Amino acid sequence: MELAITLAARNSSASRIEDLWRAASRFERTPSMLAKGYPPHLTFAIYNGIGIDDLIQVFQTVSSEQPALLQTFHRVDTFDVHPLVLWAAPVGTDALRAIHDQLHRLIDPSHCDPHYRPGMWVPHCTLAVDVAPDRRTEALAFARRPISPFSVRFDAMELVDVSDLTVVRTVALGENSSL
Repeated sequence: MELAITLAARNSSASRIEDLWRAASRFERTPSMLAKGYPPHLTFAIYNGIGIDDLIQVFQTVSSEQPALLQTFHRVDTFDVHPLVLWAAPVGTDALRAIHDQLHRLIDPSHCDPHYRPGMWVPHCTLAVDVAPDRRTEALAFARRPISPFSVRFDAMELVDVSDLTVVRTVALGENSSL
């Protein structure tokens, strides 16, 4: 079982990301993020081969006193893979990196998907993961266009089964937003 630890935006501030999902979906073979039924989120780690009880304990530790995070996004970017991935780039990621670092101090990074390990992880909010090859040029042009900065309040930390996006645990984050 693959389990991810995410920050989710389960409030109306997520609408700007959802707007970008809709815009980006026109480049995809099938709208990926809209179809998932999971809110806009930032993924810290995806684990495989670690006991769920150990992971739940770490999740509880990391999320226990975490405030909600107000995260500003300022551009669309890409992971140049096949298929191309579009994502929203956050600004001022110190708080995100602190959470990521804490997770990897508590769980051996060798249990984590290599893309989410220390030194490899790029804070991002995915917009599209299935860009059609014949729409790649248009998607790249979309990513180069400037966007007006906007903020999203990430108000839940969640442990999610990646295979079917089942939320295993969720913690509502404190009211004091951290910038």
